[in-house]
Amino acid sequence: MPWGPDVETNLAISSANHLKVRFIQQSLTIAHRLSTVSHHHYIIVLDRGKIIEQGSHTQLLQLKKHYHYLWSLQQSLKQQ
Repeated sequence: MPWGPDVETNLAISSANHLKVRFIQQSLTIAHRLSTVSHHHYIIVLDRGKIIEQGSHTQLLQLKKHYHYLWSLQQSLKQQ
């Protein structure tokens, strides 16, 4: 490259940092329809702004609490 070692090093570091950022990128989804988030790795259930349950879809269904109730309700409405 015609730029010299300093520019080449900076480009290599910049590229490495860019790749690192891609791998730790996360997203936040807010949904009322639970089927929207059922495939997500981690779900947080809120009630009046407070966290009441958290975990994966499977874990939350196994707890048989609020998430399970809402999931069952939405599934039964979907079948009607």
